Amino acid sequence: WHLAVHNCAAAFTDSKFYGTLMMTSVIFALFAGGIWIVLDIPDDLGNTVLTILLATVMCFFLFEIVLLSLANTRSYLWTFFFWMDLLGTLSIAFEISFLMSTGDGPQESQNSANTVLLRTARAAKLGTRVG
Repeated sequence: WHLAVHNCAAAFTDSKFYGTLMMTSVIFALFAGGIWIVLDIPDDLGNTVLTILLATVMCFFLFEIVLLSLANTRSYLWTFFFWMDLLGTLSIAFEISFLMSTGDGPQESQNSANTVLLRTARAAKLGTRVG
């Protein structure tokens, strides 16, 4: 059964649907908070929608880590790309309001170095998907 799961995961991660879904998710994760601010979306409904979308994207990324671990056990699990994907995925938690116990939307950190580091991790995730 392990071989069947491996083959199914490998086939799915090689599909165009998967590639498009993950690329769209990464771009959304990188720019959604900024777009919400630039478009001046009202906080009442906007933050709720943004939080739900970012939580969905985070679930996609967690699912991706599991799939890639199943599909490419020797070439992905515990490698640099695995850790970058994990760091990028966990960084989204800082932008999800119910995980950070605030009622606000995307969190603008007082320490901008942390924000830059987390966005860099997500950009590295995008780079690993493109390259």
